[in-house]
Amino acid sequence: MAETAPEEVRCLPGVAHGTVLVQPSPAGLPRRSLMVSVVAGADQAQTSELCRRLTELGYGPGGRHGMELLSVAGRGSAGTYLSSSGTSGRACLQVA
Repeated sequence: MAETAPEEVRCLPGVAHGTVLVQPSPAGLPRRSLMVSVVAGADQAQTSELCRRLTELGYGPGGRHGMELLSVAGRGSAGTYLSSSGTSGRACLQVA
């Protein structure tokens, strides 16, 4: 199931659009992921900064919004930044 990202996310500078994915987990609790796309023309520094800002607002793993994964991505040189339990506790790890 997919939901539109909260207005707090959609209104941030540099956000083109965002989606919250909700998936079932083996434990029966929903797993929530925030997937954000940056505006066209964004560079790596802008994409990384947006990921850090979303983490500060509690959208990273362990944050107050209950997300297990945060992905901030763009086309071309913008890159992709992930925060998840699988990134060894490092927020906004560049993966592409």
